[in-house]
Amino acid sequence: MQTPFLPKFFSIDVDEEGRIKQIKSDEPDFLNLDFKGFENTYLIDYVFEPQKETFKKFLQSYKNQDIPSDKHLGFWLHNRKNKYFWCQLSITKPELNSQKENFILYDYTHLLPEPIKPFHQHPIIYNFIQKFNIPIGITNIAGYWVEANPALCSLFGYTKEELSKLTWQDLTTPENLDQELTLFQEVINQPFSSINKTFTFEKYYIKKDRSPFRALVHLVPIPESNSDSLYGFFVCFENLDERRKKDDEIEETMKFIRIVLDLLPVRVFWKDINLHYLGCNLAFAKDAGKKSPEEIIGKTDYELPWKPEAEFYRKDDREVIESGKPKIFYEEPQTTPDGKQIWLRTSKIPLLGSGGIPYGVLGIYEDITEFKSLINTLNETMSLLKTLIDSAPIGIIAINEEGNIEFWNKVSEEILGWNIDEVMSKSIENFAPELNKQISQSEETHPLLEIEVIEKNRQGNPLTLRVIHRVIRFSNRSPLLLILFRDISEIKKMQEEKEQFQKQLQYTQKLESLGILSSSVAHDFNNYLMAIMGHAELAKEEINNPSAIQNYLLHMEEVIKNAGELCRQLLTFAGKKQESHQPCNLNLIIKESENLLKVSISKKILLDISLAPDIPLINGETGQLRSVLLNLVINASDAIGNRSGIIRIKTGVIDFTESYIRTTWFQEKIEKKKYVYLEVSDNGIGMSPETLSKIFDPFFTTKEKGRGLGLSTILGILRSHNGTIKVYSEVGIGTTFKLFFPVIEEIAKPQQEEIEDLTSWKGTGLILFADDEPTVLQVTTKMIEKLGFTVITARDGREALQLFNKHKNKLSAVILDITMPHLDGTDVARTIRSEFPNLPIFLSSGFSHHTLNEGDLDFPIQGFMIKPYNITTLIKNLKNYLK
Repeated sequence: MQTPFLPKFFSIDVDEEGRIKQIKSDEPDFLNLDFKGFENTYLIDYVFEPQKETFKKFLQSYKNQDIPSDKHLGFWLHNRKNKYFWCQLSITKPELNSQKENFILYDYTHLLPEPIKPFHQHPIIYNFIQKFNIPIGITNIAGYWVEANPALCSLFGYTKEELSKLTWQDLTTPENLDQELTLFQEVINQPFSSINKTFTFEKYYIKKDRSPFRALVHLVPIPESNSDSLYGFFVCFENLDERRKKDDEIEETMKFIRIVLDLLPVRVFWKDINLHYLGCNLAFAKDAGKKSPEEIIGKTDYELPWKPEAEFYRKDDREVIESGKPKIFYEEPQTTPDGKQIWLRTSKIPLLGSGGIPYGVLGIYEDITEFKSLINTLNETMSLLKTLIDSAPIGIIAINEEGNIEFWNKVSEEILGWNIDEVMSKSIENFAPELNKQISQSEETHPLLEIEVIEKNRQGNPLTLRVIHRVIRFSNRSPLLLILFRDISEIKKMQEEKEQFQKQLQYTQKLESLGILSSSVAHDFNNYLMAIMGHAELAKEEINNPSAIQNYLLHMEEVIKNAGELCRQLLTFAGKKQESHQPCNLNLIIKESENLLKVSISKKILLDISLAPDIPLINGETGQLRSVLLNLVINASDAIGNRSGIIRIKTGVIDFTESYIRTTWFQEKIEKKKYVYLEVSDNGIGMSPETLSKIFDPFFTTKEKGRGLGLSTILGILRSHNGTIKVYSEVGIGTTFKLFFPVIEEIAKPQQEEIEDLTSWKGTGLILFADDEPTVLQVTTKMIEKLGFTVITARDGREALQLFNKHKNKLSAVILDITMPHLDGTDVARTIRSEFPNLPIFLSSGFSHHTLNEGDLDFPIQGFMIKPYNITTLIKNLKNYLK
């Protein structure tokens, strides 16, 4: 046998049982053990397991002399470290009748043969293989790589030089090594002249980085030149992991494309050059009445529901294919499977193959039937809207971000006076500056709220406009500010007249009540005067008894206080001044009105007042609340008449529920929260259901001569306080009015001032005092002098101003009555203040203190004293400004 290399040689002697007796070799450590390590071990123990049966059969054939003695057997041998060696074996008997066999072995595994010469003798084939991107290589009989192209080196991660030092088995995973060696044994033990096939199998291999991969291997045996002996193998690899990965990627990509196509809200289709469908998405298939795209493939438009439009579709297809140009966004009809007609917006492009030659057409369309219907509806709506805007009774203006007018309807022209041609594309500032200013401020603080604006029209006349505005945003242009307004000048005028009439009516009704009260008040004042006169007479009789005189004077002072309080309550009730709503205590209002209530009812009637302690504050107008209370009591007294009876006044707190709200007289603005109630009940004649249903009607009365506030007016006051009412009445039993007012958050109570002893305070200086009532002028002058001051007096405003001009540089303070002849106190005070800004000025009046509130005067004063006042009140006012 000719071989291109020289193997290692060694011989082994074994006995008839197969035990090793001696080893001879040119490399004694061939098996990495000395002879002692092998002595008396069996040679077959070192033979590759799958080849042991073949090895036994070979020995048996030799013993039976069935094969010549120089016949070689190729097999795998391993050492104690499981390193495999490819060997060829021959057997001889060294001596006649010897009991030992002699095994001659040739180790091919350590040699690196030169490249196969026939392979290099064909440079065209060699270069082709080197450049081929399929991993290809050649191994010799021992499994060493004789040749490897770059693709093979890249597959395993080795250089060509590194790979040439490795065997086939070095690249095999341990679990596949048995399969590998068995395959080699199968191939090697066949006569090569009869081998005319390629071995193909799958197995795992190991890359340089020790990562495994599965490969499809094509193995072609290569014979020796001019011999039937095996030289090696031509090997071709295919990385199945990579192929499967690419196949998976392609499959996933196709799935993804299919999913995307099916999820698209448009229909997609493609046809071949003959206009047969090659494919479509699911939406297209459903439009055609099919369950899946596969049912469309191969069909033409004539076979689908839109057969009436087929020729038009195909004409467009041919135009796109022949021109090679797309046809974009055109509308066309389509017949549905149920025979209806819909409208499509279609685009088609040519499908180009190699060389730019069209091989079909790709189309996309969307159903715009609903869109076209919406457009038609929108056009109709716009036409209707234009008509409505032109005929609307309100002004409509639209301005852009620059403040320029883009829309101005006819009503805007009528209200403001400028026509549309004069204002378009010009700033609104030129035509409605106040409107523009108010809207800009409102936009920053309270957008969308209705506001009132005082604007002037083209002629300069003031207008009251009620305006609402909002920003309209668009997707394809800058936003617009829409302004809606109407002229409410006449409405405002009527409202003001109505409010004025209402106030006048209330005041008139108050005066009527005062007329009714006058006799009772006069009776009480006569009693007070009688008490004062009596104590004065008794004091004169005790001229020599100072302690008795002082006692009478104290009684007189107490009676005067009671008379003053009754007068104050009467003036408060008659007050014409409009107060603002502020936190107030309903119990306190009742207590302050108690004397007036008592004198306003019959002496036969008992007034029973029961006030709940510590009730919350309400937000109210004290004067209106006092008037409501007084008139409810007067009505109760009238209902009792001349009989003996009782009027009960109660207060309390209640939590409103939905069910309770429904039992009240009116429910608007009524919330589920705490309410303070005022209850006025009587045991008078009561009312029938018919009468009860009309009590809040304007001008309705059950009395021959009306007095007090009508119940409709009371209801109006109650509404202005966000309250409500319940009325219970039964003929012969009596009537109960229960009024409810919403509570407000508790306001911190001011700390009570410490009581200061003022009796010892004295002052010095000159004071101008003016009053038109001689008795007041006399007694007050005495009180001021008693405090240490010098007083000059005036009996009217004109005299007061003359005295001021005469003594102005000496004056320490001025005290003026408000109501005086010629010039009233406020006019005199204003004149003095203009010349002397820092001179202390005090005003006084016999009217209610509610007639002079903060802000009523256009100049500052230092104090206001309500008549009657005593020396303590004088001291409290003067001591803060005078020494």
